[in-house]
Amino acid sequence: MDIDLDTDPKPELYTIDGGVPGGVLEEYVEWMRRHPLHPGELIADTCECKSLSVAEAAALIGVDCAELTEVVEERAPVTPELAACMEAAGWMRAVVWMRAQSAYDLARERQRLEHSEGIPAAAHAH
Repeated sequence: MDIDLDTDPKPELYTIDGGVPGGVLEEYVEWMRRHPLHPGELIADTCECKSLSVAEAAALIGVDCAELTEVVEERAPVTPELAACMEAAGWMRAVVWMRAQSAYDLARERQRLEHSEGIPAAAHAH
């Protein structure tokens, strides 16, 4: 990466060797932790990369088109059954899909708790 520190509007965003500076990567990772993608968005991207419609993808992985559409449109979660079917079709390991769903669910619950009037007593029990 060629960077002219005299003309770049934000030279503090770069390190001398062109790598990611301390702080920026950590902020990005923290943002992604708090705002993970719904797995449906990842499925939509996979369909796009493979030039498949959702209906074609559903047929390929052996699931109902309506079920896959619900997930792609982020109205339903990736289930273990769907994850296993996607794995069998070569679309990443099922555990990756389930981890993505868990990360999304956890982030949503954290957001809900942050915006609720109080944290349930069970959350305080250690």
